[in-house]
Amino acid sequence: MLSTVFSTDVGNGAPAGAVLLILDAGMQNLPWESLPSLRLQRIYRMPSLACAAALAKRQRREGGFQKPGRRSIAEKGAGQGNFQGLRVANLRNTFFILNPDGDLTTRQSEFKEWFGAQADWEFKGTAGRAPTPLEVERALQHNDMFFYLGHGSGSKHLKSKQVAGLECRAVGMAMGCSSGRLKDQGAYEPAGHVLNYILAGSPVVVSNLWAVSEGDIWRFSQSCLKAMKESMEPLCVAGAVSESRSACHLRHLVGAAPVCWGIPTAVAGFSGDWRAER
Repeated sequence: MLSTVFSTDVGNGAPAGAVLLILDAGMQNLPWESLPSLRLQRIYRMPSLACAAALAKRQRREGGFQKPGRRSIAEKGAGQGNFQGLRVANLRNTFFILNPDGDLTTRQSEFKEWFGAQADWEFKGTAGRAPTPLEVERALQHNDMFFYLGHGSGSKHLKSKQVAGLECRAVGMAMGCSSGRLKDQGAYEPAGHVLNYILAGSPVVVSNLWAVSEGDIWRFSQSCLKAMKESMEPLCVAGAVSESRSACHLRHLVGAAPVCWGIPTAVAGFSGDWRAER
């Protein structure tokens, strides 16, 4: 199962196959993905090999979203990107939570201006207010992607136990400060809110290892979303993350913060002959 998803060529020019990092407590919060020798690799993190295998099995059982509009996955051919075994999320089916605490008004305005210029993309989500727990639950369960631009991991809007009890289908982008950081638990394994999304079934969550500036993380987010939207074929999430680090002014500080927790997953944008469906 794991050999299938981690050997898949996603056709975006990066070396074939993804890399899975399983790090101990002392190594979790280091930005291994930004080492010069690894910057072009598609890298995913998981707390254990067993968790990775269970998540891959779950994605395979649920069938993913991989239904191309004209040609089957097998007919695409490895040269143009072989997506066999990968979940392909539909970017159009994204739920946004913007500035839930109401104090990032500049970024909220910039996002709305940018989003308004995107053709054929209807905004679905909340802006300038805190979402209700029910809204967050529905976003995670019924949307292909979940984008959060606010403070922290969003745990104040949906508690850990609530997330862990969901059947989550959404690819996550949690762009708050330290949203992907795991905290030391002494004799126990490190824990963090991002792992609750993974345990609930989310195939991958992009999140930050440390505090980030709102301007730079917005530039990173914009670059990621634009790359996914304009790609002619489904784009590997970790590939989009790797390519978007350079959009940050502080590329070795803020640009090194985002990492991918989960397993290889692709996102279908608005171009090309691919259409991801439920």
